Amino acid sequence: ASLAEWSARGARLSTLNGHLFHVAAGPVDAPVLLILHGFPSSSADFRHALPALSARYRVIVHDHLGFGLSDKPRDYSYSLVEQADAALSLWQQLGITRAHVLAHDYGTSVATELVARRELGQLPFDLTSLTLCNGSVHIELARLRLAQRVLRHPTWGPVLAKLAGPRFFARRIRGTLASPGAVDAAEIRLMWDAL
Repeated sequence: ASLAEWSARGARLSTLNGHLFHVAAGPVDAPVLLILHGFPSSSADFRHALPALSARYRVIVHDHLGFGLSDKPRDYSYSLVEQADAALSLWQQLGITRAHVLAHDYGTSVATELVARRELGQLPFDLTSLTLCNGSVHIELARLRLAQRVLRHPTWGPVLAKLAGPRFFARRIRGTLASPGAVDAAEIRLMWDAL
């Protein structure tokens, strides 16, 4: 598995704040499933599930701005509102009018912004269902690990981010798994490369 192989499966579309990488799979006339990935990874997390999901759905999975193969603009707040704007811009360009949404981790927070817009009558497509996986929508309820708490700090977060390398990343990711050895080194390397 490599990031180049994943990149070859997708395309990039322009949004107001930068280009979003996305992969589309499955029959064009099937119900649409939009996937919002988690932190700190990318759409590539779903590549093993894509064959099973695309047998039933037209699946669209993209990298949020600042993640994976999407642009990483410097002058961008990376707010959930802006991430929702970018996703909606992509989906509108792809002609999405009705869809299911599957969101993981950070993606669940972006999904809550979509739901808020739906409640205000401002969602430009029909949201038929929403599945939230492993999300900490309310940060005060999350049980953040030490490294996550440090990364949130305005001074120490950027320092840790610059010092962290592939080994540090691999240890942190393995520490989040129920079985730390369940994911092979190549898979974690792909996550690091996307980061």
